[in-house]
Amino acid sequence: MGEIRDAASTGRASGGLVGRGREMAVLTSAVESARGGAGRIMLLTGEAGIGKSRLAVETTALAARRGFGVLEGRADPLQAGLAYAPVVEALRPRLAAMTAPHAARVLDGLTDLGRLFTHPALPGQLSAGDPELDRIRMFEAVVQLFQRLAEQQPTVLFVDDLHWADSGTVELVHYIGRSTSGQRLLVLASYRVGELTGLLGDLAADVRRRDPDAELTLAPLAGPAVAQLIGDLLGAEPAPSMVRGVTERTGGVPLFVTALVQSGAESALESGQLPVIVRDVVLGRLQRLGEDERRLLEIVAVAGEGASEDVLRAVWLSGDFDAQLGNLIASGLVVERESGRSLAYRVGHPLYAEVAYAELTAKERRGMHAALATAIDSVRADDVLALAPHYLGAGDLLVSQRAIDILAEAGWRAIRVTAYGEAVRYLSAALAETRTAGPDEAIVELLYGLTRALMCEGRIAEVVPICEEGAVLAERCGTTSRSGWFRYLLAVHASESGNSTLAEPHLGTGIPLMSDTYDDLAMRLTFELRHGDSQRLALLAAQLTSAADHDSSPHASASAHIGQEITALLAGDFAAAKREAQQARDLTSSDTGFPLLLERATRDLIGLSVLAGDAAAAVRHAEHILRTEMRFGPLLAQCSARFSLSIARYLAGDAPAALLDNDRGLEVSRRISVGRSLARTQVTRAFLLAELGRSGEAATVLAKAVDGFGTGWQTDGGLRALRDLAQLALALTTGVDAAAGELSDGVVIYEPAGACLMLLFEGRAAIASADLARAAAATDRLRTIGRTAPFPDTLADRLTGLRLAAIGDPDAAADLLRSSADRTGAMGMPALAAQTRLELAELAIGDDERREIVVSCHQIFQQAGAVLWLDRCRRLARSAGLTLGSSRRTGPLTKRETQVVELVGEGLTNADIAARLFLSERTVEAHLRHSYARLGLTTRVALARWAAENIAE
Repeated sequence: MGEIRDAASTGRASGGLVGRGREMAVLTSAVESARGGAGRIMLLTGEAGIGKSRLAVETTALAARRGFGVLEGRADPLQAGLAYAPVVEALRPRLAAMTAPHAARVLDGLTDLGRLFTHPALPGQLSAGDPELDRIRMFEAVVQLFQRLAEQQPTVLFVDDLHWADSGTVELVHYIGRSTSGQRLLVLASYRVGELTGLLGDLAADVRRRDPDAELTLAPLAGPAVAQLIGDLLGAEPAPSMVRGVTERTGGVPLFVTALVQSGAESALESGQLPVIVRDVVLGRLQRLGEDERRLLEIVAVAGEGASEDVLRAVWLSGDFDAQLGNLIASGLVVERESGRSLAYRVGHPLYAEVAYAELTAKERRGMHAALATAIDSVRADDVLALAPHYLGAGDLLVSQRAIDILAEAGWRAIRVTAYGEAVRYLSAALAETRTAGPDEAIVELLYGLTRALMCEGRIAEVVPICEEGAVLAERCGTTSRSGWFRYLLAVHASESGNSTLAEPHLGTGIPLMSDTYDDLAMRLTFELRHGDSQRLALLAAQLTSAADHDSSPHASASAHIGQEITALLAGDFAAAKREAQQARDLTSSDTGFPLLLERATRDLIGLSVLAGDAAAAVRHAEHILRTEMRFGPLLAQCSARFSLSIARYLAGDAPAALLDNDRGLEVSRRISVGRSLARTQVTRAFLLAELGRSGEAATVLAKAVDGFGTGWQTDGGLRALRDLAQLALALTTGVDAAAGELSDGVVIYEPAGACLMLLFEGRAAIASADLARAAAATDRLRTIGRTAPFPDTLADRLTGLRLAAIGDPDAAADLLRSSADRTGAMGMPALAAQTRLELAELAIGDDERREIVVSCHQIFQQAGAVLWLDRCRRLARSAGLTLGSSRRTGPLTKRETQVVELVGEGLTNADIAARLFLSERTVEAHLRHSYARLGLTTRVALARWAAENIAE
């Protein structure tokens, strides 16, 4: 497990803990609660060597004494990409120990576990034809398995070193942890502090939000505890000078204290400042081993998941195996554990495994991987999870069809469980071997798998040469559906790169060759919505609608509803389109999956909910699709989901939160490195920055977007509409005139929210420059869209009111603005409603109504971070002789952000704030970034001033 297991590292020769009484009390309570049916997930965090694993071992031992079944798995730094390996490692011994009838009962009906591991009671690897659906079903099957085990016996699952785990393992542990309520199940996971990125960060944040006491952060040992630990290791009371020296050099980290004392603390202290303490101390201990002990430790380290006794003996070949293994176990360098009816071994601490592996030459590593692959193949030939890393590590020492088969199977398994980075590694290795003598058909299939994995990784540029090769090979050997796939991806790349002219020939060649499966139809629909004309969309809609004529499955019904949705969109009937999309989306519940057509329906519902005037629904749909894409989807889809959520949040009145979503989308789009996604994210960012009053930044971001996408703007109407929106928002901020380009019907279908906002800002900019004819044109277009959609209709009322005010009809203008504000507010769009009310207040209305409007708008604009509108509100208040309340408020900040900002106001540094609030500096920095964005501030001085003015003492 994660920390050294020898007697010395436990902190007491008797096995007791040093300095962890409070944490052990919390974990004991968690064990008792789980035994009573109140399961939970607990997280142990701290720096390397702090004792996370040691504490977890004490907890699992306590649980075992109280009747729990204990399942343990550990993420291995040398096999970090192996999908779900820690969970499989935890389950295998329990299942292997069961009788065949018992295992059959436990696994009955859980056929989807066959994608995770092999077992005689499970069928082969089945598939629903959709990776997302397969993965959700697999997750549900794992949860059901743990619940069945917990029904038979209270159970604790411990996953060690989660920071080294693949993303699938992190997501699965999170999924299991959220299912512990009402179960006799305790999930315990450890990870290093400072490693909270991506999904692991999401897991920790979600656990803390649900249960603030569920995360235990282990601090270094203080002087008295270090003295006690040294005394236990030496068997005598240490000198005060030694305690001071060891504490200073090790920082109170138990692993380092133990390693330093075992290596001879006094001589180490006399030698001056230690080098990189972990590596040198660990390497020093390895160098004191005998040659045979060192070689066996290296074999165990390289073997990883495959380190069973029979495999180790087969690779060892000579010498006294039992004696050397016994020595390593006695010293704590190797841990022995039961795995079903056999024994398995692993290195006691990952740092020892890392250093041992790093000290081997490349030739030695490859030779050891080859020997291990051969040994494992002789005893567990169906164990791809254990075999694949060694066939991969052996390189050209094991060139055979068997190697190709194992590598390819590992790659396809990784795709099935959406571990796409792992899939790329294995399929690339299999492809390299297959190219030398394999048939074209086999090469085509590997190229196909490789492109799927690369697309989901967001490595789109790498797909192009593979698709070009694959298309030629597929056409030569007559596999037309694969040729269609490769041509389609080339079209996608051309489109994302801003070259729709190049995309069209690929699309024309590829689409007819693609099959008529529902996934292929979904991909075609996405492309046609962006680039196709109404005639091509109508033909595709008819094909989708006819799906239910010959198929009664939920997928076919969803296809038919989406076909009818597209037909309604082409007719301008957005209300009918929303009903059809909702019916397609509702089929998700009956299918428990998220195939691409249903994803399309959910994505469409975001924009259609905006048109229908339901901002809250738009946010819900956007959050749902983002959660799904973050778990299963390719990076391109994640970019699109972030865009949708940022627009939905803006409309819901939270521009700072929208900017944070855009920040995350920008990170992903930069990883993809293709023009369209980056340009779309950048122009949206420029719009949001302009709305937050940060015009300088907005102008810079907008210029980068325009330059970066080059000629792509000429053929992408949806993207042009978003660019125009940003330019108009910036023009209104700076007082410079700007005008939008032509807006096609296709853009309204593909970017409905962006199109409506662009028309609103076009009308406002036209009125500001006294171009009432241009404003009337924008109003008329909104009115046309609004025949079956309330949101654009109420925007048209707002523009009409502003035009009437401009021509000197304030009474009629006031009526329309008042009505528009009320309707927009009822749609869950408070900031847009407040804007309209402020425009109303600027007309000749009664003083009481003006006062009420100004006061309420002032509060809304503060909460929304709308700096420009806030200034406009204050100017109106001053001109009317109104005094706004001076009550201090925290604005849009969360409770924790308010605490951090308040301490900034007191002059504390980030380190001081972290110590005061028991946070990491990284967490403090994250809270500050969020606070700057929410408040529209850019400097620490401005933030401190804001704190002094707005946070009550």
